[in-house]
Amino acid sequence: MSPDGIGDDEFYELCQVNSLYRLERNTDGSVTLRPSPGCEASWRTAGVTAQIGNWAKSVARGHCVGADSEFFLPDGSARQPDAAWVSDESLSRFTQEEKRGFLRLCPEFVIEVRPYCDRLDDLKRKMEEWIANGAELGWLIDPDARKAWIYRP
Repeated sequence: MSPDGIGDDEFYELCQVNSLYRLERNTDGSVTLRPSPGCEASWRTAGVTAQIGNWAKSVARGHCVGADSEFFLPDGSARQPDAAWVSDESLSRFTQEEKRGFLRLCPEFVIEVRPYCDRLDDLKRKMEEWIANGAELGWLIDPDARKAWIYRP
């Protein structure tokens, strides 16, 4: 994080005080307010999260998280995936108390579902950030265009 930006503890507190908003921190420490994408995007994201959750339960090696989770990434940013999977191995490094906050890790598998209001180029950059920070697999899904992009290191 840049010396000019907001630190992890302050950002976490900001998110708790403003829980009705979707906030992310950029690598330079600046904070971005993400618009609520509406009901259609919500049910699309919920569907993807449910499918990843079912898969996670069947393999029993990790946990699925939804769009209300946030991660402090190695590059200093704080990002919210629409859905993600984190292995039990990664989670084992954290105490129960730490698991109640934003984790300092990058999920192994990340999914972003494009709502109509997000620019595709911005989401592609976000997916590249996930991979650069350690995600092993990422999917960017554009339901309206009926396209998906797969990201790997």
